[in-house]
Amino acid sequence: MSVQNGQKGNATNFNNAFPSRTNNTSLGGILALTNSVEESGAGISNIQGQLNQLLETLGLQSFPDANNLQYDADPENLSYITNGLVLKLAIKALDTALKDLSNEFNALGLTSVTEDLLASQSLTELDIVLDMAVTHSAIITYVATRGSDIETGSYFVTSESGAWVGSYLPSQGNADFEILCNDNEGLSRIRYNSGTATDGKIRYSLRKFNI
Repeated sequence: MSVQNGQKGNATNFNNAFPSRTNNTSLGGILALTNSVEESGAGISNIQGQLNQLLETLGLQSFPDANNLQYDADPENLSYITNGLVLKLAIKALDTALKDLSNEFNALGLTSVTEDLLASQSLTELDIVLDMAVTHSAIITYVATRGSDIETGSYFVTSESGAWVGSYLPSQGNADFEILCNDNEGLSRIRYNSGTATDGKIRYSLRKFNI
């Protein structure tokens, strides 16, 4: 306890033992809140720890922070939200953008997006089948290696007028292979072109936009 039996009841002992209600004060021990009234919610065992965790979650680095209400955008200009925008307006901008995206998504008749991440495998084993009855379009983003050569790129396929159409986006490197889109009864096969070299590995992500 802060006060021991036998101590004098004077200002010094009281000021050392209890926080003040009228002057600046500090607490050296851990302060907990344990009120059991339903409106209070769950108890907090360490107020200081909880506040610090909350500040860290919000991204506040110091106190006081003159920019605590402003959004800190990505320094590489990769952010959608403008740097310095008030947090409330930043959330509103994201909300509006997501609504617009949702409307475009629904206008295409799409219901979900799935993504598959595949570990490294042989180029010759690459064989992805898409069903037009399930998938509207898909994007494969890959990294391929052949010896010391590395190639990165993306391939987009979409169903138009009952047929699959593929588009090979510009790549980086010279791993010497390409991805083909073969349409056969509503199915699209993204596979390795066996006409090029047969060695090498590929790691890729496949994002499917489903009907």
